[in-house]
Amino acid sequence: MLTYGSDLEPLRAAALAGATIIGELTRVAGLEEQGRLANIVFTTALHPLPSMVRLVSEQWQSFRAAFGDTLEERLKTFSENGVKHTLAYGAALSEAASSEFLASAEAGTMARNPTALRTLAMLRPASPLLLTRCLEALDLEHGRNDYMTVKAEIALILAEQFGGDAAVRDQLVERMRHSHSSASVLALALHSPGDPALAALPEIHAPAGARAMGDHRPCRSVLCQRDGICATRRDVGDALPPDSV
Repeated sequence: MLTYGSDLEPLRAAALAGATIIGELTRVAGLEEQGRLANIVFTTALHPLPSMVRLVSEQWQSFRAAFGDTLEERLKTFSENGVKHTLAYGAALSEAASSEFLASAEAGTMARNPTALRTLAMLRPASPLLLTRCLEALDLEHGRNDYMTVKAEIALILAEQFGGDAAVRDQLVERMRHSHSSASVLALALHSPGDPALAALPEIHAPAGARAMGDHRPCRSVLCQRDGICATRRDVGDALPPDSV
């Protein structure tokens, strides 16, 4: 359990799995390293171990009993919060994990990523709680390269869970008109394809000169893709918010 270095993290995970299976988590909880309680490493970016995420989720009650409130600080994965990461993937695997995940959803402290939202959709399908958390996630800003991919996945969850719901459509229209963000346009386009509110959006064309100069790059904005219109980043940037291109 107290091996060091990224190449040894699978050994720590294997030791944790063994301790979990034989019911020795209390002893693990008392381990110290470098003068403090040892972190519990069981999956990382270099060594993703979904089987360990599953085991920890299935034995969530035992982990809580052994580690108590120190679990948030000591449970380590490749995300910033090991507890949120584990529950996002494995909340449905045990009653204890489900209860804690749903409590965090109600409190607004759950992870706001597509994995967590799909888990919430499985546990509370088409619920007001799911709608609220999805809309919050659409509003979150981050600097990741997959920004629009994440927003698209969230928009798909909305479409799958609330497709045909006129009240949700009205909310999405209002949010789009208020924010003019690419995420809000995408959410409405996936929920209500062909909605009149989408048809009212301005069309954006690139001047012929830009294409002739070789500066013709496809715009990734839903506003352009809607009608197959192709514009340059330079021209779109003047008309749309920064996250729209």
